Amino acid sequence: MIMQAVDQLAAGQVLALDTPFDPGPLHKVMAGKGFEHATTGIEDGHFVTEYWRPGAVTPPAGIQIMLDVRGLEPPQPMELTLDALDELPEGGRLVQLNDRVPQFLLPHLEECGFEYAIASDDRGIVVTIWRATA
Repeated sequence: MIMQAVDQLAAGQVLALDTPFDPGPLHKVMAGKGFEHATTGIEDGHFVTEYWRPGAVTPPAGIQIMLDVRGLEPPQPMELTLDALDELPEGGRLVQLNDRVPQFLLPHLEECGFEYAIASDDRGIVVTIWRATA
């Protein structure tokens, strides 16, 4: 089904897959067909991967900024995250890797018009942040 969908993509279109895992082997197959990808972990056991042909479309709203704040003491993680969000392109996402849930950051995100999803994996706490849509 995936390959049929890929074969039907018109120039400038993006194929988005919603899966319970990061489909690493598929990335290699798609790269062999000339596609780039962006994978975002939305929550535990829920990933969205977008595939597109380079130059045919502006990269989709996949992971734009990856920020690793593990091992840093407060308030550094919050300060670095807020600075990175100032640079977040429209439609982009920031993925923060953390040792803990950033309790003090979350209310601030909501005040500033951001949404977020929190998951955990072998890296620790993964917070995905994006601008709320109107």
